[in-house]
Amino acid sequence: PPVSLGQLMHANVSAWPWFPYHTVGNSFPSIAVPRDKSWVHGIDPDPYLRRGGHTMPDMAYLMNHALWDSFYFSGAAPRLAASRDGAYASVRAKTTQEVLDDFAAGTGTLANPRLRLHRPTGQPSPDAVFAATGFHQPPAAGGAPDGHRRLAGFLLNDGAFNVNSTSVEAWTGLLASVRAIGLGADAAGADGYRFPRVVGTAGQQTAARSLAKATYWSGFAKLNEAQLRALAQGIVEEVRARARFHQRTERDQEYPPAAPPGAIGPRRFRGFPDGLEPGTPFLGLTEFVNRYLGPTKQAGAHVARSLHPIRADASEAPSPALPDVAGKYFWTFSSGTLESAIGRADKALGPDAIAAAPAGAVPIVAAVSHNWVHATPGLASGGAGSRTGMPIGYFLRNVEVPAPDATDTDTSPAANRSHNGMGAPGCLFQADLLQALGPALASRSDTFVIRAAGDGADLAKAGDRPATAVLELVVQRVPDFMDPRDAPETRLTDPALLPVNRALGRRFKVISARWLAPDQI
Repeated sequence: PPVSLGQLMHANVSAWPWFPYHTVGNSFPSIAVPRDKSWVHGIDPDPYLRRGGHTMPDMAYLMNHALWDSFYFSGAAPRLAASRDGAYASVRAKTTQEVLDDFAAGTGTLANPRLRLHRPTGQPSPDAVFAATGFHQPPAAGGAPDGHRRLAGFLLNDGAFNVNSTSVEAWTGLLASVRAIGLGADAAGADGYRFPRVVGTAGQQTAARSLAKATYWSGFAKLNEAQLRALAQGIVEEVRARARFHQRTERDQEYPPAAPPGAIGPRRFRGFPDGLEPGTPFLGLTEFVNRYLGPTKQAGAHVARSLHPIRADASEAPSPALPDVAGKYFWTFSSGTLESAIGRADKALGPDAIAAAPAGAVPIVAAVSHNWVHATPGLASGGAGSRTGMPIGYFLRNVEVPAPDATDTDTSPAANRSHNGMGAPGCLFQADLLQALGPALASRSDTFVIRAAGDGADLAKAGDRPATAVLELVVQRVPDFMDPRDAPETRLTDPALLPVNRALGRRFKVISARWLAPDQI
């Protein structure tokens, strides 16, 4: 996952100025895109100017998909010094090569301090690889540098956390790991758990729960013990709930539950009887971070095939024609796992909520989006002063954030979490959590606890007490192939890959082994 997520969250990566600013890590749907799509084509940004259609992306969804599952951020980067002369050489306190040299020697760390040096079996030393021709610059023979691929074989992530965990204690421990970080007026180790959106001055304070207070707009979210545990409980509930709904991405939309013969069909573990429908884990961090796209009538991305049609007035009906099962999971189409977990925590905490509407806030509903007025006379709308709807975007109910477990037909005030204080630093967002915890997250585990039991009951003689034994192993998968003659960065599609490595893949190391007594089982 991205180790420079904090910087990316504040980068303006949106294509057009009316798109949201904080995209990376957040998961709210765009008002220019229906909830079952990540992009659409043919949307006219102004129905009265008639300037033609545009391709509209959901920037948050697409950026998260690209960065969390398709990019590798090593943390190997130059160290910067405080300099204002504009000269790049003056800004660098250490070059990338110097950072890697220190890392290989064990005297320095990468930008992501969780990454630890690993020495693959049968491979050259790290310092030799990091300084080799073609690592940073294109090789003399031509082609692209391959340092990013070779470096991955020398790295392990210390303390990676599997987002499919359903342990409240484990999530509480992960969230609590930020306590060691000081911020503003709070020293490291001070009471509370800080999740800032931006780091302010030395006097930055905890955000008040009132729109009338300056700290709500300039401070940072800080959770107490009860709030932290409620958030952990909400995450576990959300992980369990989302495991039951199988249409999450474009891939799933192409193969709906009623798949034709020969299609892949809905995701499920092989071997399960047809009468059972087991939940499935997040198959990548995209599914954990992003909202679900839900089902569509037809495969494809054009808006005409969406279950969420354009409405040009405030009378938008609740998601028409959604299948019954999709209607029950409606809230997952509007926010990612952590964002919905924040909503669950707010519901459980009541007055001590984390991100629910603070004092002075009012709900944001779809009708608010229809108060825009054209000031240009002579337009097809009927002239100046006519109502146009939003200048961009027609999926107006997307401004509403459904509460967890809210269905598509639930229009009660309690079912809508959005309010006019959302977006301020005092309102905890999913991206605030990911900014601190993102580098530790993974959608699979590489370290496993294996227990094997045996007994000698069948071999015991009459009157003898049968022997029993339980062995516990901790094993870790490492980047090395089974046969170390293939370098870790060798692609599985490489025809030169040795057959044993093609069949068995990466090596597992036994980290520890112990015999367990009956009271340890």
